[in-house]
Amino acid sequence: MRRTRLIIPLVSLAALVALGLVLLSIQKTIAPRSRYFSETGHLVREPFLSFFNEHGGIETFGYPLTEAYNTSEGILTQTFQRARLQLSVRGVELAPIGRALHLGDESSTASVDEAFRAFYEDRGGEAFFGPPLGPAREENGLLVQDFERARLVRDRLGEVRLANLGSVYLSVFPPPAGSEQAALRLRGTPTPPPDIRLSVSVEHPAIGQGEQQTIYLYVEDEEGNPVAGAQALAVLHYNGVRAEVELPETDDQGLARATFVAPPALPGTQVIVEVHALVGETLLTVETTYFQWW
Repeated sequence: MRRTRLIIPLVSLAALVALGLVLLSIQKTIAPRSRYFSETGHLVREPFLSFFNEHGGIETFGYPLTEAYNTSEGILTQTFQRARLQLSVRGVELAPIGRALHLGDESSTASVDEAFRAFYEDRGGEAFFGPPLGPAREENGLLVQDFERARLVRDRLGEVRLANLGSVYLSVFPPPAGSEQAALRLRGTPTPPPDIRLSVSVEHPAIGQGEQQTIYLYVEDEEGNPVAGAQALAVLHYNGVRAEVELPETDDQGLARATFVAPPALPGTQVIVEVHALVGETLLTVETTYFQWW
């Protein structure tokens, strides 16, 4: 009996220690959803914080110059010293700040200068920075080259960085009136995203070469009510290639559809249809497939 009385407290203590370690482990794995920068007095929160951290943080983008706000087109965005981030149906990406500021010629056939090529490609290349808007040139003793979404600068020591285009952009395109008041509300705990459900299907489970295919998307909330105004993009993956099909916004019934000519996948290929839907600040992905025959 004495042994039993001794073992029970020891087992209880071990269980409490194990529980504490589990809770500590859980606390460590929960990433913060926002970060405040006292240097500029602004907050970076999701959906931008993860992208900001994963792509170099302050070293790449500089400090935030605004809170997250909606543009007049309804796009969620946030401007930093060196770039502007935006949330689109493709996820978080650099906004086309170079094009907005008319820094070069969109029809330019210029290539990436060798001085910038390694930096450009290491950070995602055209998918990240966009194409060059003109050849590299010297300004005030520095080599610069403009891209659709950034300006790259090589200083006198040979270091490459993004130029401070964010502050230039804000002087031309300040946030809409009232966005500062909205920013104050964002300093609190972010509202949890709604429970949104997606359903996707295709008209033809199997299709011949050159035939038309139709994608159907249905978006509803947690109570089964249709969600109107959701933006959507379908990405087709086949034979190591990808193609995009834009869908219209969902209608009052929560429905969107798009008809397209099936891309030239090899016969017998299973084409993966990956649909991204943006509802407010919530980006969701759902998949379906179809087979390509002769």
